[in-house]
Amino acid sequence: MSPSFSPLSLLTPLLLMLLGGGLLAMWWRWRSRSELGWMGSSLACSGVGIVLQLLHWPQPLLAYVLSFSVCYLYGTGAIAQSLAVRLEVRLPKKALAVLVVVILGLQIWFSAVDPNLAVRVPLFTIGVMLVMALPLWHWRRMVLHSRFDWWLRTFYVACIALNLLRTAALLPLTENVEVGTFPHSAFWSAAHFSAMLSAVALTGSMLVAVGWGVIHTLQKE
Repeated sequence: MSPSFSPLSLLTPLLLMLLGGGLLAMWWRWRSRSELGWMGSSLACSGVGIVLQLLHWPQPLLAYVLSFSVCYLYGTGAIAQSLAVRLEVRLPKKALAVLVVVILGLQIWFSAVDPNLAVRVPLFTIGVMLVMALPLWHWRRMVLHSRFDWWLRTFYVACIALNLLRTAALLPLTENVEVGTFPHSAFWSAAHFSAMLSAVALTGSMLVAVGWGVIHTLQKE
């Protein structure tokens, strides 16, 4: 555990895991709404990844980097699958597999072979945003059941764009920051606060879209 660790820093991952647990509980009740299950597991796994980074566990460095990277990659892939299920498209599996291999390869290279935090962070962000953008490959095939699905897709695209812009804007803050202190840097705080807002916005949008679908189905019946 990092010597500068503060229990207050666990608020963001705990909120994500709480939201994820709530969505998983809803999916358990309505199994036909698998998009809720995918989004719930995405939030919960992302929260676990943040905890691993905060605790700086496991050791050594390569195991540490790969552990939270896998959590974030699963979280991003699951949220992409959630949108794909909701809008009735399929993720391009070959592209997903290639991206995962390339991203993990770069993480290994810039943490074990040529350690460089300032390069590893933006490359990882770009990689996970590409994973998140995979459902958009089928833009024209997406089925928008209502204006709420349109808003969900709009928020989704906005989250990808804002994450990329945020990383570019905050990149100078990674200079002279070491791996052990990174989870307590200004970059970390700003990045995870904006990520939490994005998660809340997407969760709310998905719940509204799914809720409207349930009400509409009941009205038709």
